Amino acid sequence: MGRAMSTRRRRRRRVLIARRVHSRQSRGEHPPWRHRLTRSAVAPYILILLLAVLLYSQTLFHELVWDDPLLLPSHPLLREPWNLPALFTSTYWPNAESVGYRPFTIWTFALNYGLNDLIGRLPFDPVGFHVVNVLLHAAVGWILFRFLASLDLAYWLRLAAALLFVAHPIHTEAGAAIVGRAEILTALFGLLFLSWHRQRRYLLLPVVVLLLTLWSKESGIAFLGIAVLVDMLYRHAPGHTLPTGRTNGRSPQHPRWPLWHYAAYGAAVGVWLLQRTVTIAGRTASFPLLDNPLVDASLLERVLTAARVQLDYLRLQLLPVGLSSDYSYNQIPAISTPTDPRVVGFAMVLVVAFVLAWRLWRTQPVIALGVLGYAVLFAPTSNFVLVIGTVMGERLAYSPSLLFCLLLGYSLWQLERWRTRWGLAALAVLVASYGALTVARNRTWATPLVFQQTQIATAPNSARAYGALGTILAETGDHAAAKPLYERALAILPTYAKAHAAMGDAHMALGDHAAAIASYEQTIALLPTYDPAHLNLGNALQRVGAAPEQVIASYRQALALGSQTRSYQPAHINLAYFLLQLGRVEEARSLVEQLAAFDPAHPVLPALRTALEQTTAPVITGVAGLNEGVQAYATGDYRAAIPALEQALTSSDISGAARRTVLMLLANAYQALGDQDQAAAYRREAGTLSGTGGPTPQPGVR
Repeated sequence: MGRAMSTRRRRRRRVLIARRVHSRQSRGEHPPWRHRLTRSAVAPYILILLLAVLLYSQTLFHELVWDDPLLLPSHPLLREPWNLPALFTSTYWPNAESVGYRPFTIWTFALNYGLNDLIGRLPFDPVGFHVVNVLLHAAVGWILFRFLASLDLAYWLRLAAALLFVAHPIHTEAGAAIVGRAEILTALFGLLFLSWHRQRRYLLLPVVVLLLTLWSKESGIAFLGIAVLVDMLYRHAPGHTLPTGRTNGRSPQHPRWPLWHYAAYGAAVGVWLLQRTVTIAGRTASFPLLDNPLVDASLLERVLTAARVQLDYLRLQLLPVGLSSDYSYNQIPAISTPTDPRVVGFAMVLVVAFVLAWRLWRTQPVIALGVLGYAVLFAPTSNFVLVIGTVMGERLAYSPSLLFCLLLGYSLWQLERWRTRWGLAALAVLVASYGALTVARNRTWATPLVFQQTQIATAPNSARAYGALGTILAETGDHAAAKPLYERALAILPTYAKAHAAMGDAHMALGDHAAAIASYEQTIALLPTYDPAHLNLGNALQRVGAAPEQVIASYRQALALGSQTRSYQPAHINLAYFLLQLGRVEEARSLVEQLAAFDPAHPVLPALRTALEQTTAPVITGVAGLNEGVQAYATGDYRAAIPALEQALTSSDISGAARRTVLMLLANAYQALGDQDQAAAYRREAGTLSGTGGPTPQPGVR
């Protein structure tokens, strides 16, 4: 009885609104903006685009930050955008341990690279990459709006969900970081797949889009589960209203499950699995404790901690304050007791949510879709099913947030139906608040230094945060400020091998070579395959006058780790130079030939060949300071190298080619110490000279 009266009241209100609009039009007046908006086919898309551009336009001027420089300049195939066979048979990260398979995401980066090159910008200029991310984020809002239309949801609800999604601050990690594009593409193609699956007009289109979803990121397979949910909850065809007014049950348009479609989807998943298996053959997924403390946890600890993390995600969805880009060890400690309040809280939320979904799935299937869909989209990255590379990451909430924003939009729509303009006011407040938080949060990705400083503030218990900030400071030459940060990182995680190596670099720069040797040896004990530790240990052993065979053994170990390491070429150069100092010319010649075979255009090769011809390390004998300067530079002692090399420049006996080499050494040394202006001055002077300089031993590698 009450439901019938409520329905009659809504009908009377719609009639009154229609009469009011008709009266205004008959008097030549424009209808209210709300009615013009709902009747315009393009207005919602313009509104979504403007909101995305407004909130994320500041990211266009951001630098490459965090994982961006690890992927973009390092992936060799980004320079070959049309080498599709290689792109679709390569892993995501350009290292031997990578098991990620996201070829379409890599291809979009390669297209960005090619476009930058075509229009005359630097190939890895971040502006073009960020522009694409902003537009893709807006496109996800568009497709969400369209997909919800296929469920016959109200216009107001659809627009509210799309605007809330575009503005939500939890998406900043995916939108502001260039490598977050994988999440955006997965959500975009996942929604397109659902939309075309829902229409059931074509078979090929949803299959192709499903493949694009999987090629964007592996977790996109969860959208198949959403398709099953939609078919269970919305059995009617889009635009068809059942006689009972309910949104489930059979209708003449969709009398049966689309079994042929699901068979085609299964074939597409099979193709993707075959491609991925062939690409990552011989590799096993292994994640360091630093990234995910659950890798060494028991099954019980993993499930309990994953439950706590899901409660954290829900809190950030509801109240996106206290966002962080770092949840690595030990920001989220493992939980071992089921009575932990956060575990109990998650269990209570889970029970209430599933009871609501079960009780309302017939009358209000949108609630069941939101609750169950949120769980399905989070399943692959939740650590409940499989251990992944991180215990928590806000970028992982990008796709599940689609369903959260649907539920939030539905709540506001119900409020609007109950009290006119209350829902609209709440929507405006939420979008404005979310937008302000998003703009503030985007500043985190402005520069590497700002990013790392923010990590320390938002993740004070993370070993990685302290180690990363120390590395940023060391790159500017402030090794004294970097040391306490490395000490803090090692206090949190004593087995943090790369922090030990970074501590060794700081000791070297500050002249404490014995302490540097101890740090490098500790690194090698923890992580024997870390090539920079072997290279830098050889440099440190030279500085303390260690036995030549110890120095040679360290350099040769760096070489033995393979040609794909960062230390491979510097180890060739430093070892060849050291052997020349010892008079072991033939061994040095063999190393020079190996380097020439690996990289015939290496700029140091002419200098090494000159040194071989003279059968002595220096380019010119008898030049005061040259021997000492080159030797100090080779071992990374830049403070000692600079005065010696500057003394060599004052000699009248130094040739033009050798002078150019010394100038470049000085430029590199000043840059390593953080004096960019002096480094630029020496480079400009070197550029005025022609010829090839002497041997250029390579400094340490981080």
